[in-house]
Amino acid sequence: MKHQSLSLIFFFLFSTIAFSQNWELNKPASKISFVINNAGMSVDGSFSDFSGSMVFNPADIAHARISGEVKVSTINTGNEKRDNHLRGDTYFNSERFPVMTFVSKKITATSDNNKYILTGDLKIKGITKEVSIPFTFIEKNNEGNFTCTFIIDRLDYGVGNSSWILSDKVVINLNIQVSKK
Repeated sequence: MKHQSLSLIFFFLFSTIAFSQNWELNKPASKISFVINNAGMSVDGSFSDFSGSMVFNPADIAHARISGEVKVSTINTGNEKRDNHLRGDTYFNSERFPVMTFVSKKITATSDNNKYILTGDLKIKGITKEVSIPFTFIEKNNEGNFTCTFIIDRLDYGVGNSSWILSDKVVINLNIQVSKK
């Protein structure tokens, strides 16, 4: 009986390891960007320094984990004066809050192939909110592509103040390329 119990434990441990897939970020091929309306015009921006961890296998979604970190100081809207303003106290306060983070809580598959819902905690400027993010994951030849578009309300995270000119809603786009470890 003791031998059978030990065998079962090893089987489950091995199964978790065998079915979980670790992915490594291909940062040069990846992009984190956003769009916000300002004075009736779309302003595009991106962040150039970010990192992440991804354990994901569509056949073993229960053990999937995704997390990421974005360095706020790397914001780039193509306008240095605006970027410096966004790094300041009123918006991101990058000196006090140098990173934004995301940690998954669960991932669920949808009825569409390669489409999932990622639920987790998004932390911006010291404020953590649970978000659900629809995403697509395509795997081919030991490479993976994680893409998603979702909307957050910047005021929920204390980024800026209410304004007639600047939209509260920010569209976030992630195109993350990964390789199997």
